Amino acid sequence: MRRIAQGQAPVMDTGDGSFRLDITFHYTSQADCAEVPGTTRLDGRTIRIEGRGMDDMRRWAGSLISLGGSAGF
Repeated sequence: MRRIAQGQAPVMDTGDGSFRLDITFHYTSQADCAEVPGTTRLDGRTIRIEGRGMDDMRRWAGSLISLGGSAGF
């Protein structure tokens, strides 16, 4: 806390705040969550989402992985 208060703590460089997340599932049926608006299906098992901010990307990752996990095999 002292280092943060003194401005000495390292700061992660996130560039302009834009992120791209590719998720590759084990099964093609899991990647069907690419029907969610804002996602792109790259191939049979991989989807992509783009967003701004790490908190936004964390929410997307959790949601998409949950949706993929609910797919029947």
